[in-house]
Amino acid sequence: MKKSIIIMLGLALMSVQSFADTRAQALLLHNGQGKSFDADQLQEAVNEAVDGDTIYLSEGTFVTGKSNNDTLIVDKAVSIIGTGETTKLAGYVNIAIDGNPKLNGLEFGGMHITKDLVVIKKMHGLKVSQCFIDGYFTATDTITGVKMDRCFARTFTPTQYIRSATVTNSIFTCIGSFFNDSKKALYFNSYGCDLLFMNCNIYRISVYEPALTTKGGHIGDATFVNCIIDHIYNWDYRQEANIYINCLLRETFASGNTVTNCYNNSNFKIEYDVKNSYFIVCKLDNQELNSEMLRDNGYIGTDGTVVGADGGATPFSMQADGLSIKESILRVDPDTRQLNVTLKVEKQ
Repeated sequence: MKKSIIIMLGLALMSVQSFADTRAQALLLHNGQGKSFDADQLQEAVNEAVDGDTIYLSEGTFVTGKSNNDTLIVDKAVSIIGTGETTKLAGYVNIAIDGNPKLNGLEFGGMHITKDLVVIKKMHGLKVSQCFIDGYFTATDTITGVKMDRCFARTFTPTQYIRSATVTNSIFTCIGSFFNDSKKALYFNSYGCDLLFMNCNIYRISVYEPALTTKGGHIGDATFVNCIIDHIYNWDYRQEANIYINCLLRETFASGNTVTNCYNNSNFKIEYDVKNSYFIVCKLDNQELNSEMLRDNGYIGTDGTVVGADGGATPFSMQADGLSIKESILRVDPDTRQLNVTLKVEKQ
């Protein structure tokens, strides 16, 4: 259910731009005060923020610098919230917060990222929600306590640096290695990591590339609960020590895995659309799977709902949980010569 919320902000006349403008804009909220930035000033908004602030993004396309291949550096413990898939962040995103922080409530969500989302410094407690990631999500330094919910990512690459992650109601083309722009496979190894995937749709686990001659990595010590999985590829037969519970699969498991109450159906398959960033669609007997079909076939998960991204407590959706800026009204106070901005936002 949508709820309308009115936020009143008193802002200096020289520094405010109207959200009634059709351009994409970012709103930095700090101690109850707001400041707006144009679509090409998102890095400036992050630079001006301090830990604990929130940056809300309107619908539209945001760029860092002048190129769609530039990188947004998030080096503060700030939340960045968009409106969903209609908020597009063109380029790469690196999260690099100094001091190995233990974060509380930091959220990165409600947007379509056209490249990769990478954590490059130690941290704990990152939440990623309702993000459509054209590239891959991974880490190059140790992170723990990752929570990912209702996201699509072309690839989730569980390097040895992702020490704990809980992923719910999300969709992936691949769990494992990802081929970057130079066609080089990124090495990964999830052994010893605490990884839980629950109510997810996954096209393939591990790497598969017939022309590749180097090792892509290992998937191990991961738990998959109530998931729909098409392909499980074994690189050098080293995908093992995983736990699968109440999963619907097209193929059988390799030895060395723990399998409990899983379903195999050769008529089930997953298709993906290259034109839509490899977003995947599940089909059974050539009909697109939905919750009703899953329930009719008895594919019920341990939580009592159907398996896959449509089940669980938070079914897959790109509608952001955060505040969505829908309209604004600006009035000039003749006495103080300030703009009074009334933002109308909606929250699901």
